[in-house]
This record gives sequence, C-alpha cells and structure tokens, in this order.
Amino acid sequence: VLIETQSFAPEELRPPVEPSPSMSPLGVRFGPSIWLVGYELTTPERAPGETIEVILYWRAFAYLDRQYTIFMHVRDAAGETVAGWDMMPRYNTFPTTDWPLVERIDDAHIVPLSNDLPPGEYTVALGMYDWATGVRLPAYTPSGSASPEGTVILEERVTVK
Repeated sequence: VLIETQSFAPEELRPPVEPSPSMSPLGVRFGPSIWLVGYELTTPERAPGETIEVILYWRAFAYLDRQYTIFMHVRDAAGETVAGWDMMPRYNTFPTTDWPLVERIDDAHIVPLSNDLPPGEYTVALGMYDWATGVRLPAYTPSGSASPEGTVILEERVTVK
C-alpha cells in the first residue's frame, strides 16, 4: 500500500487567527496543544467595586485528558495582584476534557474589583493550571519563547477611575 506523506513547517501548524471585530490576536500556546488565539477586554474602564470582563478565544489541537482551570489576575503598576478569579471555561460548565478539536472556544471571564481599589492603570495576567494538581501549564509566545511562570500579560490595560 502506497501512503502519501507531506511535511509541514512549524509556522504552518499554528492556528489560524479569526479575529472578531474587537478581538486582539495573541497566538499564545499553553502546553503542547492549547492555543489562546485572542482575547477581548470588554470593560477597559471600571470603577472600584465593579467587575472586568475578558473574553478568551481558545483552540485545542489535541484531545485533552485533564481539566484545566484558567486564572486571571489584575495587577497594579508594581506587579502585585490586587484582584483575581479562577474558573474553568465558560463559568465552570465546559471542562477542557470536553473541548472539540480545532473549533474556536469563546470563553468569558469576570473578575470582581474591590471597593477600595485605588484609581490607576492595571494589567491583566492569565494562565492555565491542572485543577487536580495545581501545576501550571507552560505558556509560549508566538515566537516560541517561554513566558515566566506560565503567565501571559494582556497588552490592553484596565483603567480604574
């Protein structure tokens, strides 16, 4: 039996970016097969006591055998976490073990801000970890560099007024 083979360059295996009108493309890989293709910060300006919402756009390129949780931290100018929230995808209703291959997963996350949060500019950091062990997945930038502590810092900032 003759089987045809084909070779691929690594950049051809990256997931296609299908931006929505307001999606910021990322192309960050978590572990060997989860891609964060983009995000949308829907609440860039907030007041203390309100919430911020970030929609994450994922793709899986292999079936996942673990349930991963997404952590989202709001950090001040000194890099200190001032707010955070951990949750499985789609408000704990769509475990990563159920993710289909290649299909884009839209996943909203809400982080509550404390009532006494001072005004200023804040960054949003996120990553994934194994719910059972607490071990974080490594994160890799589009160029292939490892992100410290498996954490990705979103380019857009949150302004608290």
